Amino acid sequence: MIKTSFTQLLGIQHPIALAGMSPGTSPELVAAVTNAGGLGILGATEASPERLRVLVTAVRAATEGPFGVNLVVNFMSDEEIDLVLDAQPAVFSTAWPGEAQDLKPIFDRAHDRGVKVVHMVPAVADAIKAAEAGADVIVAQGTDGGGHIGLMGTAVIVPAVARAVAPVPVLAAGGIADGRGLAAMLALGAAGVLMGTRFLATVECHGRGHSKDALLNSLGSQTVASKFYDDVLAIQWPGSVVRAIRTMRKPVIAAVNGIASGAGLGLVAACDVRVASSAASFRAGWGRVGLVPDAGAAFLLPRIIGWGRRG
Repeated sequence: MIKTSFTQLLGIQHPIALAGMSPGTSPELVAAVTNAGGLGILGATEASPERLRVLVTAVRAATEGPFGVNLVVNFMSDEEIDLVLDAQPAVFSTAWPGEAQDLKPIFDRAHDRGVKVVHMVPAVADAIKAAEAGADVIVAQGTDGGGHIGLMGTAVIVPAVARAVAPVPVLAAGGIADGRGLAAMLALGAAGVLMGTRFLATVECHGRGHSKDALLNSLGSQTVASKFYDDVLAIQWPGSVVRAIRTMRKPVIAAVNGIASGAGLGLVAACDVRVASSAASFRAGWGRVGLVPDAGAAFLLPRIIGWGRRG
């Protein structure tokens, strides 16, 4: 067991949190991470009010431990945020606010309900703003991560954020897959790690339309960070690009930021891109290819902790 300010704050065993990927985080995955001693976080940005109630009820039926619910707050109304807070998870996980969005009233409403706030940032200035707004934990996400990311490397942003917001606990995110990554982030000043892509290759994960085999068999060098994904879907995601796996089975035309602005959805199929971390290949120390498709979250956490002690 590794004790940090993060584990002590939430009363959990291991300094590992599941990223609240929506809709990649099933109730089974959230509960499995929590039951294994980490913090499971349910992605709810795309959930309707009725679906949210079903998901939260399912998580509570599967675990008695603390869990979180995540929202991308830029896309949410006050009413939608309050629906999550009224469900009273242990943690309200937030990310990607709009430039003019005031975080303090949101965090205050969470604290009024006894809910702790974990907020993810891509830059030091955002971390300071979130800490001043009252965040209980800051997630420093590096550009090594999958999905929507900022532009600073994980090894750079983690110590910078840890210094800037001390003594607020900081979780590291972006390209972390095993205990050696955990050990490295603890050495850089983090109080734990938040992992997303790593948990996509578990049996409890329902997936997101992309193949788990693609994660198992891809290399970090096969990923690309681009605004293409958001451009073709006309999504105004504040201050980020998307890291995805780029395959060569079809012509790849999404390598340049903004090249497909205003283009049709057919380009997505033509590019065959899949959201994934730059650490998509995790072969060392994990058997045949590392991310064994039949591994459960309860299996992963002890292995990650063990590798952390060795690292």
